[in-house]
Amino acid sequence: MHDHHYNAWFLCLIAVGFVLSVAGCGNGNRATVEGKVTVGGKPAHGGSIAFIPADGQGPSAGAQIEGGKYALTGGNSLLPGEKNVEITVTVKTGKRIAMGRPSPKGTMVDEVVTFSNREKCKITTGQNQIDFDLKPAHEKK
Repeated sequence: MHDHHYNAWFLCLIAVGFVLSVAGCGNGNRATVEGKVTVGGKPAHGGSIAFIPADGQGPSAGAQIEGGKYALTGGNSLLPGEKNVEITVTVKTGKRIAMGRPSPKGTMVDEVVTFSNREKCKITTGQNQIDFDLKPAHEKK
């Protein structure tokens, strides 16, 4: 009778240990990343950013860029390591242009240019603040 009691406790301890170890593996080595994306020093109007493992191993993660800022936190956090970063942004040029059909003649809107850029960075465990200042396509050499 005693042996059965000890076996039950032993199995219970193993089960609890397993649950705690699996729960701990999920967040202990994750990284959050946030920052600003500017183009020529001006906040990107909108767009997207993706962090892709440079070695091709593991999941990628991405976020929307809004008002020149992005954040990968919580369930969208990523594993640390070297990353290839793909950024697609829209930038207001400061010009007003005709909207065109089917809008009424004379309707004007802000001109917006979209372009993509590739960067590299290293993500470490915990919180990361990484800003990107991109050069407009016509300024690249």
